[in-house]
Amino acid sequence: MEGPGDAFGIRKDLRISSLIIIPLYLFYLALSFWKSRTMPYSLSTSLFLALIALVSHVFAILIPAIRSYRATPSSTWPCPAGVRSTATFTSKTDFHTALLRPERFLELKRIAAIHFSAETTAFLDDLQDLERDYTRTTPDQSMYIFRQYIMPGSIMEIKISDRAREETSHMISMGLCGISVFGEARVEIEELVCLNFYPKLHSSV
Repeated sequence: MEGPGDAFGIRKDLRISSLIIIPLYLFYLALSFWKSRTMPYSLSTSLFLALIALVSHVFAILIPAIRSYRATPSSTWPCPAGVRSTATFTSKTDFHTALLRPERFLELKRIAAIHFSAETTAFLDDLQDLERDYTRTTPDQSMYIFRQYIMPGSIMEIKISDRAREETSHMISMGLCGISVFGEARVEIEELVCLNFYPKLHSSV
């Protein structure tokens, strides 16, 4: 239940929420079809919906948010735009070294997942796989990455500039493939991960 796939046990929280909400729904339906008496005011529709919404928000939003706050010291949050702190500054060389070390990259993926940005490190991970096996790269592999991360509305759409998205789309439409197709997008995502997540990894060493 833990790790990059479920960094804060969010799936676990959702399961608990569902286990509580489903009996509430069933109980409400049972009372609704109970013909021998009218439903008490305390079990009215609006109050039931409010109770269900409250349970959902507690387990799906409030608890993960508290866990995220506790796991991330305030001193490791990124500096405001235009301000660079020497405490959180790390060189690009160190960052790229971390990407090449499986245990460090796994920890970086965990940190990104904690902050609901698992798609960023997943994108970099897929690009690394593409780079390792570049001699056998096929258009299908490049198209998969494009549809998974770049195409608007994709399952794990990454946050990149319109220019980078248009450039990648143009190269894909021309039938090009390989790591170079995602060069601009890769630079932007690496910058995002380096500035927002890597300082947290660096400070934990």
